[in-house]
Amino acid sequence: MKAENMNTINASSTRPGSTKANPTKANQAIEAWLLECGSLRLLVSPNNIQHVIESTDKYFHVPMMPAHCNSMLVWQQHVMPVVNVAVWLNAASTSCQYSCIMGWQDIDRGNEYGVLMTSAFPQRVKISDSNCVTPSAEVAECWQQCALCFVQLGNDVIPIIDPARLFGASQFANETSSHIKNIA
Repeated sequence: MKAENMNTINASSTRPGSTKANPTKANQAIEAWLLECGSLRLLVSPNNIQHVIESTDKYFHVPMMPAHCNSMLVWQQHVMPVVNVAVWLNAASTSCQYSCIMGWQDIDRGNEYGVLMTSAFPQRVKISDSNCVTPSAEVAECWQQCALCFVQLGNDVIPIIDPARLFGASQFANETSSHIKNIA
């Protein structure tokens, strides 16, 4: 894995209406992965990234699927949907050259996996409650299906993403799995 870039983020605003019973714990910084997907940036928990592949040429095309999720990747005996968030949200897209294998646990199905295409290698950043902000209505609507909350990093408002919601929100995994069964 490449060297990780640690950035400490200074808060420029706080979440409206937040009350902090223990200021020391509330402002404790935690690490997150910063991912760039074309012109979009998002954050995920350090536990969500299982592996990063510096290539996108291992994908298998799945015909008749939406452009944002028309590929699959096989990794360690797991067939995973590949998602391009920039295409999904109609954002300016640059060449995606990294495959971030995301993992999470589902109560009913156990370990689940999906692949998020990124245009840069993930970077580690530190965030705290003091970074939390209320996004504009436009930003909130854009990420409503998969964002847990939003933080401000520099001048940008960036969502913290729940991979289970991201891959389930637009039913990437379900659509792709059922489509593969139909064409098999």
